Order: sequence, then C-alpha cells, then structure tokens
Amino acid sequence: MEQPTRLILPRKSLASCVRACIVRSTVEAPLREAGDRYNHYPATPHCSITFYIEGEAQVVQPAGAPQQRIRVVFCGPQTRPLTTYNPGPVRMLIVMLYPQALHALSGVDVSAWVDRWAPVAQLGAAWQAWAETVLAAGSDPARLAAVEDFLEARWQAARPDG
Repeated sequence: MEQPTRLILPRKSLASCVRACIVRSTVEAPLREAGDRYNHYPATPHCSITFYIEGEAQVVQPAGAPQQRIRVVFCGPQTRPLTTYNPGPVRMLIVMLYPQALHALSGVDVSAWVDRWAPVAQLGAAWQAWAETVLAAGSDPARLAAVEDFLEARWQAARPDG
C-alpha cells in the first residue's frame, strides 16, 4: 500500500519547471484527532496548484483569509506560513512550480500573486479544462500523468531552444 502522504519528483523533462508534487490522503485512514487535520505550509518562493480531489480545506492562518471553497487553487509565492484545516477526510494533490516557469507557461505576472490565491481558472480556460481532467482521473498515477503531460507540452513550447 502506498504511503498516504508522498513527495513525488517530476519526470526529468520537467525538472526545471516543476519543483515537486505532493499527494496527501486521509480517506483510507481517517484522522481521529482534530490536531492531525491541520496542514502547515512554510513561506515559499514557489507557486502551487492544489487539487482537492475529495474533501476540503479551511484557511486558519493568516487570519482574515478568504474562506471560499475552491476545488483547484492557484497559489502565488507566499511570504508567510499558511495553515489550513481539513474538517473531514481529504485527498489532495499539490503541484509546486518554479515562478519563472509558471510565467513562461501561462504569462501570469507572478509578482502580482504574492500572498494571493484564486481558482485555477485565473490562469485561463485551458488550465481550467486541465484541472477538470485531473479531478476526473481515477487514481494518483493517472492524475500525475495528466499533470505532467499537460505541463510538458507547454514547457517544451515555451522553451523552443531547450
């Protein structure tokens, strides 16, 4: 049986684009203690896209953060730690991207996204369609393949000289 939380390195062709993927699931082994439902994320220069395949998260810190439920979240670089809480079982996939790579892939001005997050649709219709494909995939390997295939095609196109 696979570990419920895993750090997955990208395929070699995406190593300069994707820092890593993280899979976390408490669906198969629900957490009994409320304290185990907290997720602590450090400040980071990376951008991320988080897919909530099952379950949801509530932002605890920073205080006053928006509480809207977003199934696929695009997050810019963070200058402060972030804490979330999962009220029930959750299955999620986080894709961490280098900021310059995200800019090359999407054209987004990453500096405008520091300490911000929003639905992945902010990156464009193709990204929203991709998110729906990832959410619909039936397994972690299928989701990871969908992530890497989408990003690799765009990464190669953004870097015609390699």
